[in-house]
This record gives sequence, C-alpha cells and structure tokens, in this order.
Amino acid sequence: MVYVPKIKKDIWAGYTPPKKDEIFSSWFFRLAQSHLLKSQSFSHIVLEGYSLWNRDNDLYSQEFVTNILEKNTPLNLHQINNLFLSSYEGSLFEKLNTKGFTVGIISLKMYHRKRKGNGMMYCPSCMKNNPYYRKHWRVFYSLACLDCGTELNDHCPHCKNPIVFHRLEQGFKSEINRSPMNFCSYCGYDISLNPIKASIQCLKFQKKINSYLKDGHTEYLGYSHLYFEMLYKISSLISRESDLWGRLRKACKQEFGDIPVINGKYFYLTTLQERKDILLLAFKLLDDLDLLIYLVKKYNIRLSELTKEKTIPFYYLEKLKF
Repeated sequence: MVYVPKIKKDIWAGYTPPKKDEIFSSWFFRLAQSHLLKSQSFSHIVLEGYSLWNRDNDLYSQEFVTNILEKNTPLNLHQINNLFLSSYEGSLFEKLNTKGFTVGIISLKMYHRKRKGNGMMYCPSCMKNNPYYRKHWRVFYSLACLDCGTELNDHCPHCKNPIVFHRLEQGFKSEINRSPMNFCSYCGYDISLNPIKASIQCLKFQKKINSYLKDGHTEYLGYSHLYFEMLYKISSLISRESDLWGRLRKACKQEFGDIPVINGKYFYLTTLQERKDILLLAFKLLDDLDLLIYLVKKYNIRLSELTKEKTIPFYYLEKLKF
C-alpha cells in the first residue's frame, strides 16, 4: 500500500487509473497486470475470493466490491459506478435487469466461464493505438467509432470467435499475460488489423446515438431510453417475417428493397453484422417520422402491430394514432 497525502488514504501500490470510457473488466484486467498478477489471482486476493470471470462482471458492481475499490484506490463512488453498464440507467434503459436480459446491452451468453455470444465489440483502430475495452462497446446500438471513423467489429476476423480478452492469460503459468489486449485469445490474431471505414449513414446514426446516451434526452423526448425502446421495437418488427405482425416489414421491402431477416432467435441475440442494416433502416424511419407515417398510411399498418406486447412512447403514439 502507498499513502497518498492529497486524498489522505492508502491505495494499492500498483494502482493504474481507468482510461476514458473504460469498462470495469478491462480496467481490472490491467490493474492486476500492474500488480504483476493474473486477474483471477488478483481478484481472489483483493476482492475476498470474488470469482471474476464466471459472470458478466460489467453489468453492475456488488456493494462489497464497490467498497473495496473506494477504500483502496483514489476513485470516488461516482467514478467507480461509471465503470459499469448500470451507469446507463435512465439514458439507454430505464432500469437494469440484474437477473436477465436488459434491452440495449449486448448479451455475452454466459456458460460457466465461456462466452457464447459476441457481447464485446471493438474498434480495430482504437485497439491498435490504445488497446483497452470501452463501455459503449457493449451497447447494442453501437455500430461505429466516431473518433476513428471506423466500423466496429464483434468477433475475431480470423477465427470468428467472440472477444474474450481475459483468456489471454490462460495456459501460461509463468507469464502474467502473453499477448497484448489487441490479440485474439483463441488464435492469436491481431484484431487491430484491416479496419473498415464506416459509411456516412452509419456515422450519422452513431453521432445521434452517442449524443442521446450522453445527454439522457432527445429533441422530442424527456428521457432518451424511450427513444431506444422505440428504435428496438421498429428494428425488431422489420427484422422478422410474420403473416400476422409483418406489415411494417413488407412495407419496408416494397419501398427500400431486400432487408435481412432474423428468424429463429430474438433480435437482441443478433450479431453486429445481422442487426446493422436493420438498425440503420429503423433509425431512418424514426429520424424522418413523416416517412414512417407515410408507410403506415399507404400500407394500412395497424397500430396494434407497433403496440404489441408493450405500448410505445406517448410522443410516437400521438403521431401515429389516426
């Protein structure tokens, strides 16, 4: 421990601060390395035996973990909570579901310590220049990096496996971490190679999404999570074919051509490649409500299709109720 007079407390000797928008698991992984320990060993020592990697440890902080971090680092309670996805409450979603899926957060599809889902995305350019994992790379609506103008990716381009960076320290007992965080833990491929430039449409979408996440409101809605609920609703409807609830999809196909179809699984379980074009189309309809109203009128789309399972935000309900 090292005593820091400015904050009047002892902190861990190998403390390293979180980077901009860094997610908890990435920071803790680096923090363990700065103490010359593997993350699981460091967790058992400083977090009272807390098992780190058999759960989605980025969703929210256990109270005892928060207390330990506040006691042994210069971080205050707000800074600690901001490392977790629960900090998006009120902007991305109304309330985090700690026992199941939360719309807006990409699922890791946990199975013991394995990740079956492509839950952690990354920007190849960011990973080349400053390799660590950002919190907004777990957001379902993230498609591009505005800093680099680059498309995000959600798997290793070489072996197609999910990004599971904590596995980089497995299998080598004498080494803390054999490869930097920009390498695939399955095949060793450098995931920062061959970045793809994002389209103008994609960057426009991402600029709006990022501003709504930051501000917590939109131009017309007091709470931005209401917008994200509507974006998910429209995207989900146009993603699947249905004789009963498929009028909006059929209308979009008539007006805009072929649309990817997601049958056999929920829309929230889609990969980045599967959902990208669908999200961009849904965004187009919400960004130009006159266009959505035109489709509803022309193709006689029932309001019940939009309000199925859950009502839509009042602002959109009033616009579409005629």
